[in-house]
Amino acid sequence: MKTLNVTKCKITTGLALASLFIASAASAANITWGVQGTFTDNTVLALAGPAAREVYGVDAGGSGAQTTVNGYTFADYGTSGNVTITGGPSSYNNFLGGGGSTGDNALDNLVNYGVYGSTMPGTLNNLTVGSSYTAIALLSDTRGAHPSSDTFNVTDGVTTSPNQVYAFSGGSPAVGGYIIGTFTANATTQTFTVHATAGGQYNAILLISNPPPLVPLPVLISNTLPASASAGVGGQAVFTAAFSNSPPVSLQWQFINGGVTNPVTAA
Repeated sequence: MKTLNVTKCKITTGLALASLFIASAASAANITWGVQGTFTDNTVLALAGPAAREVYGVDAGGSGAQTTVNGYTFADYGTSGNVTITGGPSSYNNFLGGGGSTGDNALDNLVNYGVYGSTMPGTLNNLTVGSSYTAIALLSDTRGAHPSSDTFNVTDGVTTSPNQVYAFSGGSPAVGGYIIGTFTANATTQTFTVHATAGGQYNAILLISNPPPLVPLPVLISNTLPASASAGVGGQAVFTAAFSNSPPVSLQWQFINGGVTNPVTAA
């Protein structure tokens, strides 16, 4: 007669959990458009995520090889290769020519420069397939030539974000607008095209990596210490326990005897 003592048993779920997680991460999605609004200072950058998780920042228009704003680093899009903007864009360096300031000279310099044109597809480069990202686009224009009714949006080629104001005469009440989107990369590049009123315009883009989702551990909610049971050779012993977990997992009893682990057939 062989006795199975459940206090010597353990439950393994790692393989099932890992398989569920990998299947979830493999299915990429289009950009999900989230928060949008106007900005008056450099704290707008933190809305995309902490500087410690920055993948790269893109400075359009050539305000310098590299600019650091509130802990975030922006490199020139044309030389860094992090973003591709096609369609023959023209450069402009006076988008804050109508006045106004964020209170941060580095951010003022960043959004004062930009590129514009009629049709200008944009692409985020150097992505890791399966990784999750948050991207924020910043546009500004305080010149009187653009009324506050002027808007911009961003598209991934399939879905388009809501429209957001980017032009404020004299920099009041804000100096520009922003749009945030999140996505899981299914390729090393991602369409990220900015359309502004009467054409395209790019001032700055910040890309932040998102932490991987936590995989919840199964929680034993009943019969945590089932009683020992005995069965003859070839017989059956029944142990029951209830688990709560989302997503669901497959469980397997194991019998450990003398340091040797043996699977136990579950009914």
